[in-house]
Amino acid sequence: MKRLACSFGFAVLLLAAGAATAQNKQPLPAAYLKYAAAAQIPPHLLYAVAVQESNRKGFAHPWPWTANIAGKAYYFNSRIELYQALSRYLQSGKNNFDVGLMQINWRYNAALFGGDLWQATDPYQNLAAGARYLKQLKQTHGTWPLAVAHYHVGNPNTPSRRARAERYRSSVWAHLMRARRRFS
Repeated sequence: MKRLACSFGFAVLLLAAGAATAQNKQPLPAAYLKYAAAAQIPPHLLYAVAVQESNRKGFAHPWPWTANIAGKAYYFNSRIELYQALSRYLQSGKNNFDVGLMQINWRYNAALFGGDLWQATDPYQNLAAGARYLKQLKQTHGTWPLAVAHYHVGNPNTPSRRARAERYRSSVWAHLMRARRRFS
């Protein structure tokens, strides 16, 4: 009987802790809700991809002024700094870089911004473009896990690209689970 009472007490404690955790959830940042709704995609998934793509250590949310050039992440202090750096890179004749919260590849997806780099560096436009791109990938590949894998790798047509796509999908899914626990 004592063991049953202890188990019951522990179960009540766990339920109370779970309820307290649920009550302490923060709202998902409004922009993720807005652009996910516009693209008809899950908002926590949009946030998870942004975390995977532009997370900066020491900051609570994805960093809006992020670029990836030749596999190296760069974090700028402002939109203008990001824009100037990428403009110089383009002027050097190179166009293969990822830009913004959603790290959208300029070489292949500049059309998502009408070819306008300034628009690509706007966090809200970048988030909206990433949401539309995820929606397109879901329509093409049929499931959210496949859409996420293709978001990062493009065409996983070799064993190494398939492995990279699976690692990416797995990492995004871990961010998704954390986002669901953290945000209402």
